[in-house]
Amino acid sequence: MSSKFKRQFCSLLFIITIISFCPETLALSLDSAQVKISQDDFNIVLITIDTLRADHLSCYGYERKTSPNIDSIAKEGIRFTNALATSSWTSPSMASIMTSLYPISHGVRHGFTKSGKAYNQELLHEKFDTLAEVLKNHGYTTFGAVANVHMVEELGFGQGFDYYHCEGFDKASKINNIVFSWKDKIKNANKIFLWVHYFDPHHFYNAQSPWINDYAGELWIGNTHLSKKSMKELKKLIPNFKQKKSTLEYLTALYDSEISYADHHIGKLIYKLGLDKNSLIVITSDHGEEFLDHDSLCHAHSLYQELIHVPFIIKLPSSSKELVVDEPVSIIDIMPTILGVAGIVLLNEFKGENLLEQDKLSQQRDYLFSELTKVRTLRTILNNNWKYIYDYKTRKEALYNITEDPGELVNLVHQEASIAKELKEELINWVSTSPKGPSIKMQVKPSKDIEEKLKAMGYISNGEQEELKPPPKDCTSCKPTSYKNQE
Repeated sequence: MSSKFKRQFCSLLFIITIISFCPETLALSLDSAQVKISQDDFNIVLITIDTLRADHLSCYGYERKTSPNIDSIAKEGIRFTNALATSSWTSPSMASIMTSLYPISHGVRHGFTKSGKAYNQELLHEKFDTLAEVLKNHGYTTFGAVANVHMVEELGFGQGFDYYHCEGFDKASKINNIVFSWKDKIKNANKIFLWVHYFDPHHFYNAQSPWINDYAGELWIGNTHLSKKSMKELKKLIPNFKQKKSTLEYLTALYDSEISYADHHIGKLIYKLGLDKNSLIVITSDHGEEFLDHDSLCHAHSLYQELIHVPFIIKLPSSSKELVVDEPVSIIDIMPTILGVAGIVLLNEFKGENLLEQDKLSQQRDYLFSELTKVRTLRTILNNNWKYIYDYKTRKEALYNITEDPGELVNLVHQEASIAKELKEELINWVSTSPKGPSIKMQVKPSKDIEEKLKAMGYISNGEQEELKPPPKDCTSCKPTSYKNQE
């Protein structure tokens, strides 16, 4: 496919002005230091971590030191504290990262897995220029190693990659080994784009040593069986989790140990390949995970912050001081920002923005969006402190002031009716005017060796797809969720 992008020839150097953030006034000013980056001599590394909620990273204020390697990257980079995913499950969000389009426009919005196969998932259509395609057309050798069958090459996620491998739902060490097998190719390339997607924080939550020893303490007593439970089985235990908080705390400790395990292997990846030098590094996630924040578990059932607030960290090729940006941004901004640093002209069809463009963050964006169309359709619109959620099936509305109520516990849709009305109208307008993506659904079966690995890991069952189930009777705020094997 021919690229729609053209390199800027007017300069051999792309100048990024490092900006400093003033929380009191929300003003952005230019720092005295300017970093000059050659367009032709730095690598680009995109690390995405499945199911990683931002508030479980220590650099985002979490009480446990779950992420020392990510923290060290954040200390030399730009950390966005209010980054929003475009959906609460993998395929739509990852397609958004790769195209700078919302799911409504790129069309990847449905799908589930059963017995190791991806069913009814839309193809990421070749008409879209992906991040890998654009970078390849501008001289980068492109590598992709991912651990999620929703992103196999046959579903369009391999577009633009010279080397691409999907390893089922395997662990970080195996994904790193795939990348390390390309070490000579990486070393001999003039410049590379490397995308690595880790799966580890996703259920099943395995006890990862040595971190689980620190996080769980005595909580493991009587709870070790939880790491073997399917999500369907765990959801049946929700009443028990509410009555016995130590059980939920152990489940969370398992999740945190998986984050630390992934972080450990991120460190190995970066330093073994020497990517800590002269590389643009971006770290983010596709969605978060719920631990009874709204009376449920897992993800892909709501658009609350625990599911769509994700980490977003950028480390520039040249060292810079730590910068924290509190302005709301979206994962659709990742592609334009990467291309901006690389000196590549952006298309008007992008819905995201180059966040490092001078004064860009001082121009407050009107609205950000996120959507879920898996079992039923939910959409949310975010404007300043206000977040409005609409359920297209039940026609229920919710309005939250996420600054004063970050847990989204107090629905103000009636008390602030005028704000809710305004946001609803903007949401309706956005849906009606957004270009609609193609809908070519596919079914993909993994290779035999990956299928055997998935069976051994417990990710393949021979049962039929579960039907939509109601939430627990005592749940007043959660919605019906589907008990798919993987989402």
